[in-house]
Amino acid sequence: MRATQFHDLVRTLLATLVRIPVMLVPDLSLQPVDVSEVADRFAKSG
Repeated sequence: MRATQFHDLVRTLLATLVRIPVMLVPDLSLQPVDVSEVADRFAKSG
């Protein structure tokens, strides 16, 4: 399986950025995936 960012990490990152007066949004390409979907795929591949 390929590594990716999880929704929780993206939410934490954005929650941290919103605390400052001007929200800085990094120019990153993200394709988050739900943690439960990854867990299901790992369970099926094992």
